[in-house]
Amino acid sequence: MPDMILKRTVRGMLPYQRKSSGRRALRNLRVEIGCPSHLASDLPEGHVEGDASKIRKSLPESFVSLGDISASLGAPAHRWTGGEQ
Repeated sequence: MPDMILKRTVRGMLPYQRKSSGRRALRNLRVEIGCPSHLASDLPEGHVEGDASKIRKSLPESFVSLGDISASLGAPAHRWTGGEQ
């Protein structure tokens, strides 16, 4: 499952076995599939959409999405696509 892959990846970056702060950070980590409902609506009042034309860095030519990794590991695709396989 993509959410568990991401959580396990973050766990590998934290000192969760040696320090209580790492365990606390991992316990407070919340990973969701998709956009949370409170962030899916329009921008709050007083905020404006950024201008993406000023970004000069291009996308990498080759990359792998977390969904592709999950699918190759055998996770059912309907969990993150919202539809059927």
